[in-house]
Amino acid sequence: MRVLILALVVMVFGFVSFGQAAYAQEQQKTAQIELIGAGSLTCMQWLEAEKDATVSATMESWAYGYFSAMNRLRAVRSKPQYDISRLNSNKILSWLEEFCPSYPDYLVAFALEAMIGKRIQYKQER
Repeated sequence: MRVLILALVVMVFGFVSFGQAAYAQEQQKTAQIELIGAGSLTCMQWLEAEKDATVSATMESWAYGYFSAMNRLRAVRSKPQYDISRLNSNKILSWLEEFCPSYPDYLVAFALEAMIGKRIQYKQER
């Protein structure tokens, strides 16, 4: 069973290397950002694989790292950080399930960024 799950994960990530939807690629070029890992999947690829617990856990872990890196960059630039203290797997995965059907060609990273202002706010000054 673990071999089957691992094979599925490898297949999902393999799709990324063989190309992505033109719109998602254009968004990536416009943003001048190179992505690697789970965030470089399209929403459609995510929706096709999300029922697998390993894929969901991988996405959750990638999202935590992504938002942490965004906060690190904001701190270096002396900008307010995002309040990610209450970020959890339910918020991440339910957002993707809500957002991705309407935007199947978006990269998951851009889908997660769309959470900002809707489910993730700036930290309040203390």
